[in-house]
Amino acid sequence: LFGWAKPVPVNINVVIKNGGYKAGVFVALAGIFYNIVLAIFSLFVLMNFTENLNNSTAKFLYILFNINLFLGLLNLYPIPPLDGSKALTYTLLQFGFNKIASKIYSFERYGMVILIVIIISPISKYFFAPIDYIFKLFLN
Repeated sequence: LFGWAKPVPVNINVVIKNGGYKAGVFVALAGIFYNIVLAIFSLFVLMNFTENLNNSTAKFLYILFNINLFLGLLNLYPIPPLDGSKALTYTLLQFGFNKIASKIYSFERYGMVILIVIIISPISKYFFAPIDYIFKLFLN
């Protein structure tokens, strides 16, 4: 699920120079928005056209829904290097909370370690509870 993911190269300095921190927030949330729209679209097609789909296509759409909804929701968490942390940082900078934004940014180098520890520890049950809840809402 994560092995081939690569960040889209964006010169955030140019984005902020031209559009301010608000533009930085939009850039940070663009991938999340794309994942959630693709998940909703695949679920819509699956629910409304199931009788016209062969089994392989239906399975593909179901997997497409699951992966994109999971990635979109996971990336909302404000843990560096996830996009949610970047959106939070730019929002804080926009409102003048520079010290807090700087503190969040300082965790960037430890972000992957923090994520791995969360995923392999018993805390993952609580960490993923909101994602699990949203999955249940969509699938009911």
